[in-house]
Amino acid sequence: WSIAASDYAAITIKNGATVTSPVALNNNDHLTIEAGGTLTGAIGRSGNGNIVVDNSGLIEVSGRVLNSSSSTGTLTLNNLAGATIKQTGSDTDVIRPGQNGTIRSYVFLP
Repeated sequence: WSIAASDYAAITIKNGATVTSPVALNNNDHLTIEAGGTLTGAIGRSGNGNIVVDNSGLIEVSGRVLNSSSSTGTLTLNNLAGATIKQTGSDTDVIRPGQNGTIRSYVFLP
């Protein structure tokens, strides 16, 4: 399905669920992908605010996985233990965190 940034402040992709559309994040949105959850649409970020992506599942996209190049605020991408971020196309710029972006891989959150 299609997910618009104005429709939510937080979204969780549950174990066994797959979201195939791009996910647009803005303001202070929080995207969580649980272990066993899958996102195959790109993550786009726009506007201001502090965005958090917690990935415990699989993000697999043909092309750029995350684009945050024109946004302000902060972006934190936590790729948690056991999670995978995979690009299947030929775009060599897989993750573009933009200004004030932080990427943490295999972190353990309390």
